[in-house]
Amino acid sequence: MENQSKGRMRVVNAVIKELRIKSKIVPKNRRLVPSKNAPELDVVYTPREIAQNDVDHFTPKGTVLEPCRGSGHFYDAFPSDTVKHYCEIDEGLDFFDWHEPVNWIISNPPWSQFRAFNLHAMGLAKNVVWIIPLVHLSGKARIKDVREMGFGLREIVLLDTPKRLAKGRFPACCISFEARLSEFSGEFASWLKSNIGPKNFLSEAVEYGFGVHHGRIPRAIAAHMVRLFNQQKLPVLLCTSTLIEGVNTAAKTVMIYDKTINRDSYDFFTFSNIRGRAGRLGQHHVGQVMVFNDVPEQTELEVSPTMFADDDSYPDEYIIHMDKPDRSSRSDDRFRYYRDRLGLDGDDLKLASSIGLETSIQIKEAVRRSLERSDSLIWSNWPRWPEILEVCDVFCGPQKVGAFGAYNTRQLATLINKLRQSASFKQFLLTQDASYPGKPEERDNIFKFLRACEYGLPQNFALVELFVQKQAPHADYSLFLGGIASWFRPEILKELDEEGVPIQISERYYLDGDSKPKLRTRLWNETTAPTSQLTEFEKGWLKQAL
Repeated sequence: MENQSKGRMRVVNAVIKELRIKSKIVPKNRRLVPSKNAPELDVVYTPREIAQNDVDHFTPKGTVLEPCRGSGHFYDAFPSDTVKHYCEIDEGLDFFDWHEPVNWIISNPPWSQFRAFNLHAMGLAKNVVWIIPLVHLSGKARIKDVREMGFGLREIVLLDTPKRLAKGRFPACCISFEARLSEFSGEFASWLKSNIGPKNFLSEAVEYGFGVHHGRIPRAIAAHMVRLFNQQKLPVLLCTSTLIEGVNTAAKTVMIYDKTINRDSYDFFTFSNIRGRAGRLGQHHVGQVMVFNDVPEQTELEVSPTMFADDDSYPDEYIIHMDKPDRSSRSDDRFRYYRDRLGLDGDDLKLASSIGLETSIQIKEAVRRSLERSDSLIWSNWPRWPEILEVCDVFCGPQKVGAFGAYNTRQLATLINKLRQSASFKQFLLTQDASYPGKPEERDNIFKFLRACEYGLPQNFALVELFVQKQAPHADYSLFLGGIASWFRPEILKELDEEGVPIQISERYYLDGDSKPKLRTRLWNETTAPTSQLTEFEKGWLKQAL
């Protein structure tokens, strides 16, 4: 087997040489990272300046332990007001024999024993800081250890290490773990588990100190994520391009992982806007930006005024929204074509354009076929499940049902019906969390569905209604359309959610006939009432939102 392996390596190296490919196989004795957990490669002493900078960055307090003292650079760097301890196997002080709790453990551990060191450290201290290659944390077993010990990742600090080291550049970064990052993240995570579901990814992310922000998350929850991040109660905020869409925040470090927005590469202007969130005067004087892709090329931004542009090049949907005096004769022909094909005009035609003109033509044809088969599309006020399903079948034919947060039209109709029938918004979310059958990473489809209820679904139901009314004028979807857009809750609850008050809280205190000011006052009074049923966490949330 050894000869076969050597033979294969000779072939690989010959091919590399022949094709003039720069070899990524590091020659012997020049490795940057050990290829395996080899004990003989464990003795890598941390330079004094790196140890000092590491300690200065994390500012440990209380009792501090250096589990493998070695040259003593970490131990010497510990602040003078801390209680310092150390272990060193060469002095007969084995770290694994230490069982006294401490506040901090900071070291450059033996990399071949990292898992054992990490497990033991998390059993002794609430704050653990290691200098290790990042790949040493990438294994499932090590990540599982961290989670099962009740810890979370607090911070990763990339190290700029000197080239003079005997074994080449120091191939490491500083990784900090902390037990359940803060009381705030724990309280928020508990609230999310109770009000969205224990299986939803949001609660687990927040529990380990990660805020999440994207366009699907209910606005009150997303706003509170940003609020806690700004207050440094959530150390990390994972977000999409929503970072630059009206979100007021800044960070010490911005890591730009992806290079696309909706699968299209972002331009230099957008990149600069995201980059600009790093640093803030009076808070982070100097921000860091880490980019994992090539920076977009800077180009001149040219804006052509509409009045001087050629409207023949405009998309059809844009032409529909132009006033007649502003349309050229050719554009006017395009306007009349779609008006006649769809049998719609004015705002009705604009509604069709918001969905897509060609898509709307297909929906019109699907309505015609459905009405030839049955009268399932002809209803008023509150439809039954089969009638909801028939409408979904009609508009999902030319569109992907996944855009509405469902796998098929039956599931979509069921979600709509369950949202309408649920006694509370909280009950709906908890029921879906408990019964969700899909992949764990797709659990946030429920948020996608809820967002579709606000815009996409009402638009499609309204367009189907327009075509149905051509043959059955008495069909009336208006009551249903108003209900789905507000998640079948009173309108003021949805408005308060937009302002930062989650429906899960406001719904508990809503009384029939409430105006929004009256409900706001009642909620505010509950934050100070001695008999309030609100938790302290909820009181704080409402005080900041109201």
